[in-house]
Amino acid sequence: MRRALLLAVLATGCAMEPRRPLRPATQVPLAPSVRFEVTELLNLFERELVRTGSEFVSAPLSLSPFYALLVSWNVDLEPSAGFEVELRVGTSGAEGVAWSPWLFVGCWGELPTEGLGERCVRFDGGRIATDEFVGERWFDRAQVRLLARDAITPRRVSLCFSGGWGVCMNTGLFGVREVSLPVPARSQHLEDPELAARICSPTSLAMVLAYHGIDVPVAELAALAYDPLHDLYGNWPRSIQAAYSLGLCGYLARYSSIRDVLAQLEAGRPVILSIAFGAGELTGAPMASTSGHLLVVVGATQAGDLVVNDPAAPTLEEVHRVYDRDELERAWLDHGGVAYVLGE
Repeated sequence: MRRALLLAVLATGCAMEPRRPLRPATQVPLAPSVRFEVTELLNLFERELVRTGSEFVSAPLSLSPFYALLVSWNVDLEPSAGFEVELRVGTSGAEGVAWSPWLFVGCWGELPTEGLGERCVRFDGGRIATDEFVGERWFDRAQVRLLARDAITPRRVSLCFSGGWGVCMNTGLFGVREVSLPVPARSQHLEDPELAARICSPTSLAMVLAYHGIDVPVAELAALAYDPLHDLYGNWPRSIQAAYSLGLCGYLARYSSIRDVLAQLEAGRPVILSIAFGAGELTGAPMASTSGHLLVVVGATQAGDLVVNDPAAPTLEEVHRVYDRDELERAWLDHGGVAYVLGE
C-alpha cells in the first residue's frame, strides 16, 4: 500500500496547493534571464513596535511602490498564549494616505475559535492569498499589527515587498565558487503515507533545523507548522514561526536572482526555495511536474549548478542531488522567488 501510494505521488508531483501568480494578470510573465522583480526586505524589531494593551503596532511605513508583500515573524510566547497578525496597505496622495482595512495574515498559538469567519482578507484593491498580500494596483504604505491573547514578545517582524521591474544582466557563471553544506537528508515519503505528498515544507524545515543542531522528527514539525484555517502544511509564515519556536530565527525573502541564494550558502546558511515546474523543465527531479514544492539548496558545483536536498526523493540516499542552475532558477523565480532564510 505504502509503495503504491509513493509511486502515484512521484508520478503526479507534490500535492501542495497550487500557488497563485504573483503579479497582476496584466503583467507579462517573469523571464529570469531578462527581467526580475525589484524586492526589498524590511525587518522591524521589538523596539520598533508600539504596544498598546494587547496590540503591537508598527509605525506607518513609507515603502517603494509595491504590489505584493510577504510578512513573517519571530515571536516568543507562553504555551497558553496566542496572537493574530494583520496588515494594511495604503496609497499616498495630496489628501494624505488612503488605507485599506486591516487584513488578516495569520495566527499562532492558543486562540478562541469564535469569529474565525469574520476576518477580513480582501478589499477592492487586493487580498491575502493564503499567506501573502497580492495587490491589484500599486501601493506605497504599509502597517503591521499583532493582536495578542496573553503575554507575547515579538522579536522580529519582517516585510518583503515586491515592486517595479528592472533589467537583469546575464551574469553567467562569473564569481560562482564551489560550496557544500552538510545538511542531513530527510525524505517526506518515509513519513505517514496519508500525509507524505503534502509535507515537503516541514520536511525541508527538518533538514535545515538538523543542520543547525536541532533534530526534530518530521511528523512533529508537520503538526507544529500545520495551518488549520487552510488545511496546509506549507503556509510560509507559519513555517518561519514553527522554526523559531524550536530555536531557529529566520524570515521570508523574495529574491530576484539565484546569486542571492549563493550569498547565503557562502555565509553557511542553506536556503529553502518554493518552486513549480512542468514536464521536462527540471532534469533529474524525482517527480515529473509540480504546481508547488519546497526543497533545500545546500551547495553549488564548480560548474555553477546547484546542489539540493530534495524531500520528494523516495529514499534518503536519493535526497542529495544536483540540478541545472538555469532550470532550477526558472522553476523558482517563475513561482515568485520565495525563500525561507533561517539562522540569521
